[in-house]
Amino acid sequence: MVFRGLVFYPEINTEKIELFREKYDPSYKLIGAHVTVVYGVDSSLVSRQSFSRHVRVVLERWESFDVQLKGFTKSWDHWLFLTLRKGNEKAIKLHNELYGGILASYLRTDIPYIPHVGLGEFVKEGKMSLLSRRRLRLKKPTHVDLDEVRYKNALEEAQNLNLSYSTRVEKLHMTEANDDYTIIKNIEEFPLGLNT
Repeated sequence: MVFRGLVFYPEINTEKIELFREKYDPSYKLIGAHVTVVYGVDSSLVSRQSFSRHVRVVLERWESFDVQLKGFTKSWDHWLFLTLRKGNEKAIKLHNELYGGILASYLRTDIPYIPHVGLGEFVKEGKMSLLSRRRLRLKKPTHVDLDEVRYKNALEEAQNLNLSYSTRVEKLHMTEANDDYTIIKNIEEFPLGLNT
């Protein structure tokens, strides 16, 4: 089984972000710093051709837009997010439009969409690996315990990095992940509207 999603890769110097992610993000080796716009959709339910056609139809109505990555928040499942200070409303609108049509039934209304770059996961260690717990929570959100000390230290470290980046969303990338999210690859690029 394959899961397809859409991400935006900020065209910025990600060196500080990636060094931070290496310490705290269990998926840093799988995919570079990115903002997810559409989360993994089961390929057995929506073909690549249908997914691509839908994305192209939505994006042809869009123009590129500015974003600023600055500020932090903690997600419901204890991820530290680098958030969008500028362009947040447009990113949410784009996300919502992409979840129309053939993707409407895949919109997760039980989890708020916060445009972000994931910097790290801060759950208490247990029997399952971080990625295994993450994959399980993506399918069925459950309560997990925050590793408060580790999170507090990481947040302070992130704040000291003074992460602030301005860029434009000009294209999205379709990604494919295998069933257990141990392999993620880019398979197609989609420009926004007038960038075609």
